[in-house]
Amino acid sequence: MSKGHLSWGTITEAPPTGRVALLDFRRSELLKLLKVPSRAGFADQLKEMANGLMEEESSSVRKACADVVERLARLYGTPVPKVVLPPGVRPYKTKEGRLSEVLMGDYSPRQGQRIRLWMYTSKLRKVVAFRRFLFTLVHEFVHHLDNTLFSCARRVETANSLSVESNPSGLLRGSPHTRAFYGRCWDIFYAILGQPRKQFLWRPLGDGRYRAIEAK
Repeated sequence: MSKGHLSWGTITEAPPTGRVALLDFRRSELLKLLKVPSRAGFADQLKEMANGLMEEESSSVRKACADVVERLARLYGTPVPKVVLPPGVRPYKTKEGRLSEVLMGDYSPRQGQRIRLWMYTSKLRKVVAFRRFLFTLVHEFVHHLDNTLFSCARRVETANSLSVESNPSGLLRGSPHTRAFYGRCWDIFYAILGQPRKQFLWRPLGDGRYRAIEAK
């Protein structure tokens, strides 16, 4: 299972210490998508998703999510992941009475390639904002891409979907949160919204992790 989308703020993982995991991490940093979806193919689904969130109609939201990932899966030639919207608020943890961690969504390749998303915020129990909800869906779909299209278990060559900079033998064993992982998320997110892709700078945090800062 992926570690999930834990916050709206974008912070990478630190490079792991194990040799195999570190190699996987470095390979993830090289992977780029050569094709992105068109806004025209998603307008109806995004409208249905936004309306469903506004009206708190979980069945409409789930259907819209399922349609979005089906179209994305068809574009990239992967199996279609299942989308589940568990009832209730986002799982969370507190520390010293304060919110310390929130699970916005996750992906499990071993449970039917399942994406889970939560519609309600943890503390205030309000409906999640549309853009945040959509970004979480895209985030988990990119985990799906890492576990299918870019997986070392995939036996079919995928040169048409890998950038020329990519290690030709460097497909992934996992799906780490690298800078390029988030780049793949932003590529898809802004493409299906039909908006210019925002540019981000990466600020080092001093422990091997980076925080994304929107470029001015």
